[in-house]
Amino acid sequence: MAKKEPTTKLDGREVPLGDILEMKMAFVSDQKFTEVRYRISEPCYAEICTLLPYDKGYKLEKKVRKYMNKR
Repeated sequence: MAKKEPTTKLDGREVPLGDILEMKMAFVSDQKFTEVRYRISEPCYAEICTLLPYDKGYKLEKKVRKYMNKR
């Protein structure tokens, strides 16, 4: 039986950690944010970019790195 891939909630969707494509730092009005680019496949394939507060983005980045190292 295959293990279920861990997910995180972005923009009200459950996104598998393997579908996160890129994370980088972004500055908006002298504030630090994390820009997260991820893909969805339902209802159709799309790549979505969103901004997270820097502290939440950092926690998500650690979670994604840990998952990718185990993979």
